[in-house]
Amino acid sequence: MKFLRRLFQPAALQPDTPQSFGYKQTWLTIASTASSAVARALNLTHAQSCTWEEGIQLTVPHQLFVSPPIQNWVFVVGQPLPRPDGHLLSQQIAPLLNRLSAEFGIAHYFSTNRVVEYHSWARSEAGRLVRGYAYLGERGETLWDEGASRTETELGLALFDERSPEASDPAYWNRTDLQFPDEENVMQMARRWCVAPSDLTATDSQPALGVRGDFGT
Repeated sequence: MKFLRRLFQPAALQPDTPQSFGYKQTWLTIASTASSAVARALNLTHAQSCTWEEGIQLTVPHQLFVSPPIQNWVFVVGQPLPRPDGHLLSQQIAPLLNRLSAEFGIAHYFSTNRVVEYHSWARSEAGRLVRGYAYLGERGETLWDEGASRTETELGLALFDERSPEASDPAYWNRTDLQFPDEENVMQMARRWCVAPSDLTATDSQPALGVRGDFGT
C-alpha cells in the first residue's frame, strides 16, 4: 500500500491504449496482471503513473516503463536493461529474469537492434533460466547460447553458428538451410512465448496507465 500511495498521477494525465514497439528496443515481458507489483519487484524508486505513449518513448537513462497488463503480461521497457557488452551479458540478464520468474512464474528478455545486428531472447520459469540466446552480427559472434533451443526448432529457425566445427569450411556459410538471426526472429520468439510488442494495437486493452520509475537494481 505504501508503494501505491507513492504513485503520482498528474490531473492532466490521461490513460491511453497500447502502442506497438520492439524494433531497435530492449524489453522484458513478465507474467503478471499488476504493473505496481512488477514495479515493486524491480525496486523502482520515485515511481509515478505513466502513459503508454510517454513510457515507450522514455529516453531517461536510469528509468524504466512498466506497462499496463496485456493478455496477462506486463512489459518493461527502458535504457537501463542490459544490452550487448560481450559474454558478461548472461551474467546480467539471467539473475534478473530468475528473480522475477521466482515471483511471477515466467519472465522473458528480448532485444533487437538492426544497426549492429544484435538479437537476443531469453526465458526463465519458476526461478530457473530455460533458454538464453544472443548474437552480435557486427562481430559475427554468439554472445550467449544456454538451454535447449526447442522453441527455435518448433519455429523452423536454424541459425548459423561460428562455433560449430563445420564453420571452418567456407561451404558452411553458403548453406541455405541456415540463417543469421534478425529482428523478425526476435518477434517470432516473443509471439510464441508470450506477446510480440510489434503486434500490439489500440484494441488490445482499455485505456490505462502504467508506471515509470528509477531502476533500483
